[in-house]
Amino acid sequence: MLTRFSYIAPDNLEEALDFLQENHDSTRILAGGTDLLVELYRGEQVENLLDIKKIPELQELDENDGLYIGAAVPVNALLENETICSVYPLLVEGAETLGSYPIRNRATVVGNICNASPAGDLIPPLLVLGTTVHCRSSEGSREIPLQHFFQGPGSTVLQAGELVAGIKIKPHPISSSSGYWKKSRIKGPDLAAVSLAYLVDFRQKIFDLALGAVAPTPLLLHLGEFLPGLHDDFDRNRGLILETVEERIKPISDLRGRKEFRERIVGAYLERALERIQGGEQL
Repeated sequence: MLTRFSYIAPDNLEEALDFLQENHDSTRILAGGTDLLVELYRGEQVENLLDIKKIPELQELDENDGLYIGAAVPVNALLENETICSVYPLLVEGAETLGSYPIRNRATVVGNICNASPAGDLIPPLLVLGTTVHCRSSEGSREIPLQHFFQGPGSTVLQAGELVAGIKIKPHPISSSSGYWKKSRIKGPDLAAVSLAYLVDFRQKIFDLALGAVAPTPLLLHLGEFLPGLHDDFDRNRGLILETVEERIKPISDLRGRKEFRERIVGAYLERALERIQGGEQL
């Protein structure tokens, strides 16, 4: 049963930020609500519910000079945008794995980030795509690289009175290739037991790898130093990459999989990615 709370639905960002500044200790922010409403029905106590869906600035989806996604933009808005599907296939791959169609109609891209789950479906693609988090408060604004946004499970660097207004993805390298895999307990909508995304651009010597659900926070590894040797001495550099990744991950055993299972899946996905890269496969 839902507990009693005050519902506030401002139609401009300034009003929302002013309210949040004065009531940040007793306020939860509602955008999609796919996680928050479940918590409320389970008895989570909240005094104020700040609904930001009606704020025009937070509904922005801008494809100029990269991709800007406002905090109120639902996941299906990406999947229904032909330009985004063409230019950002990696982001689309991640979006397609998030829940079911009705859930994606409600769930927001920014909400998937702010939930700060190590298993967030969209986080690995967003990490390798070079995403910046745009934060706002009544005192000003700041931009945070996504890899520095997470502090631990369910914890971010957001300060009191601050919310995420949107995220900005840098322009996609035309010559890049990418891939995304997610292992869940069941077929169909489920959180990841392990997820891996990569982006490679040989021209710019970029090899970025992101991993979900294998550490307290999502991991981003810059492995570009190994790229030149992948074609010249694949086996040696493959071994070095595997060792580097194994040193960084810290999987645990939980309902979605044992530690050893996660380690093996990471290895299998990484082998698959390296084979694609060596073969020059463009996605």
